[in-house]
Amino acid sequence: MESIDEVSLTAILQGNVNGFSDFAQRCSQFYIGETINKELPRIWTPWGSIRGRCESFESYVLNVPDVELREMLLILIQELRKLDDLNERWAEAFVQFFEMPMPENYQEWEKFRRKIDRYRKANGPGWLAVPVCRQLAAQTQQVVAAIAQFKPHIDQKLSQLYGHILITDEEFGDQRAKDLIDEAEGELDHHKAINMLKRALRYGQTGIQASKAYMYLGMRYEDLGDADQAIAHYSQALAAWEPFALLYFWRGQLYYQRGQWPEAKDDLEKAVAGDLSSPEDEQAREYLADIDKRLQA
Repeated sequence: MESIDEVSLTAILQGNVNGFSDFAQRCSQFYIGETINKELPRIWTPWGSIRGRCESFESYVLNVPDVELREMLLILIQELRKLDDLNERWAEAFVQFFEMPMPENYQEWEKFRRKIDRYRKANGPGWLAVPVCRQLAAQTQQVVAAIAQFKPHIDQKLSQLYGHILITDEEFGDQRAKDLIDEAEGELDHHKAINMLKRALRYGQTGIQASKAYMYLGMRYEDLGDADQAIAHYSQALAAWEPFALLYFWRGQLYYQRGQWPEAKDDLEKAVAGDLSSPEDEQAREYLADIDKRLQA
């Protein structure tokens, strides 16, 4: 790949290490926790392969000049690939446990997720009574623990090498804004959550916390059936911080539902190009195929 400047490489390393670590914890919570992690409601499941993201990250890691840090990051990638393999095995185990066929598209994955949600509310992670699931749980915990144990060493090495350019918590916005956003995520009343998120934006309308606030506002308005407000806030989330594929997918999906074909096509193409995970990637491609037919008619 082309050479990359130190500032960009540092941001990529820090962002991916934090993101992958968070992903590992969510996987563990999904399979083993008593309740489903609601941070990204209705959308997230751990079965979207991260193999492509690992390969992309590895291409940057190979450009790290420090041998020790490079080796540590490559070990992290190895553990993430183990987790990716376990996620595939978990999907197969869940299919057998719930006696359902393997989902093949976005709607089927959504149906499957809702079935898991209903079951967990009534029984907790009852699948852990099945031997194969207990075995997978033990293996998952081992990999997640290895990632959690390894991450502080990577963070320390990053700080030693790139401490002068690392993004700090202070740069992510005021702690009060983060507290309000976290509180809003768990609020069941949409209108109360919206008020909290708007209060969070008083502390800044750019940066990662602002982007999160706008994103969650978009999700809340979408749940309330207000597509105009949802689109507006997804747009603000994209402008407030580094845009990512899922936000383009959400906005593109709303454009598609409204019949705004050019806008939907533009967003969905950006979502697919941005390494969108399955099942959203499959749904986006279905939308794009349908849009192409409509535009050619």
